Amino acid sequence: MQSRPRNVACHNLLRNNEMPTGTPQLLGLGLNYCVKPTSTREMTTHTFSRLAKDLRRMYALRNADEEGNYIPELYLKSDFEFKDASQRIEQGLCNFKLAVRRKLLLLRQRRHLKPQLNLSPSSFNLMQYLKNHDHLIVVQGDTNLGPCILDRTFYIFKGFSEHLGNTRNYKELTAKWAHCRQRGLQYQFRNWLSKYKPKEEPTDYVTISEAECTFLYCALKFYPDKFARFRQTCKVHKTPWKMRPIICCAGTFVNYWSRWLDYWLQKLKTLIPSYLKNGDQLLEEVLPLHIPS
Repeated sequence: MQSRPRNVACHNLLRNNEMPTGTPQLLGLGLNYCVKPTSTREMTTHTFSRLAKDLRRMYALRNADEEGNYIPELYLKSDFEFKDASQRIEQGLCNFKLAVRRKLLLLRQRRHLKPQLNLSPSSFNLMQYLKNHDHLIVVQGDTNLGPCILDRTFYIFKGFSEHLGNTRNYKELTAKWAHCRQRGLQYQFRNWLSKYKPKEEPTDYVTISEAECTFLYCALKFYPDKFARFRQTCKVHKTPWKMRPIICCAGTFVNYWSRWLDYWLQKLKTLIPSYLKNGDQLLEEVLPLHIPS
């Protein structure tokens, strides 16, 4: 009981539908609440698969020289899978899996391995119910004020009446036109990348490294046609409350282009006079000052 969160927050913005029983207790946990799985079998399957991939990758790249061709901040997971490692490693991995599974089976038989769920059965069922509901939607409150539940039709209505319907800020595009604009942005991206990629001959301008070029080309390869998504959060601290628009570019090549730009802008922040590395630097500079009471 002492570990149960007390600062729960849930905002009821429903107009036409009734809030299901137990919704404040469930949504009060927050949208980032980590729900424990009901079984350990799926967890071990995923863990063994990831362990095998990591071991095979590290074995294949054990003698590779990645200096100058790898930037941790500019990393894009590849779908390439390495072949099996040495026979000794594969046999050891197989023996480890069998040993862990025997131990888990023994604990299950002795009833010592029972998952400790962090959600009550009613809350778990309600979570599945809200996830697949056609008329209710749960969104995050603005300024971290907690989840909000509202009618899906009213959510869409607010989006058009307050934002998408405003012709000063938004313009309606047909599907064909949107794809043409997307292709045009790709052509601009490719032209920029072909100009500043590494070249054998010396140039009058600075080129990007091979690692940066690989990162940007992979982003364009994996996400060529994915569009940004429009969503909203509720500004419940306003009277009357309104919606805040968010254009989510995650998973698009433009987002990775922005990551590359942020990588270089982060190197310039140390040149700002108000820059502080951490809290220790703040204390070192403030405590010696003689500030009047």
